[in-house]
Formats: sequence, structure tokens, C-alpha cells
Amino acid sequence: MRSPILLTLRFSFDQAHLQPQHHHALESAVAHLRQAITTADGKPLVVAGFTDDIGPRRYNDALARRRAQIVADALRALGITSLRVESHGKCCYVATNDTASGRAMNRRVDIRLPSPQETPKERAR
Repeated sequence: MRSPILLTLRFSFDQAHLQPQHHHALESAVAHLRQAITTADGKPLVVAGFTDDIGPRRYNDALARRRAQIVADALRALGITSLRVESHGKCCYVATNDTASGRAMNRRVDIRLPSPQETPKERAR
């Protein structure tokens, strides 16, 4: 079981760059994210990138990694350095991929703390 998501940033189709609303959301969440790290005894935040199911797996895996990395870089610029980047590409959907609105929900980066139940294999994803 994954720990609760602290912040989700949504991305446009085939995009991995931060929009002004992403910067605003990250800046607004800095204090909350720092507090979450402190409460979790310094465990790193997980910055996990995801895609919808359009396109080849290899491409989506790389796109998910780019999304997560760009968010991690922005967090580091804001002084949050205890981070672990993950990418999931074509998996782990939160909505259907049968509709445009569902696919839009799946194109995201989630920021969360690692859950105590995660095994080393889960952490390596």
C-alpha cells in the first residue's frame, strides 16, 4: 500500500516541462513538503512520473522519467533535496484511458513519502 499523495501535478499530452501553475503549486507546497519529510524522520519524498496509455511503452517510460526529473529539479531549486525519482510510464492509472479526461488525469507526477510497507523491490521502480 502506497502512502498518501502529498501533491499531484498534471501534464499536457507528450509534455514534460513545468507550466506556471506547476511552479505556483510547488512554491505553495514547500512548507508542507518540508514538514512531511521532518515528520517521516527524514525519509526522502518520492517524485513519481506517470503517463497515459497512448504511445509505445519505451517512449512513455522515458516521458514519465522526464516529468519526474523536472519536478525533482524544481523541488531541489526550492531547497528540498531529500528526493527519490521514480517513473512508471504505462501503468498505475488513476482513471480510464478510454476518454480524453481520463487520459489527462493519468498524465501526472505524484509527490509522496515512501510507505513503511514498501519493499526494496517496490522502492526500486
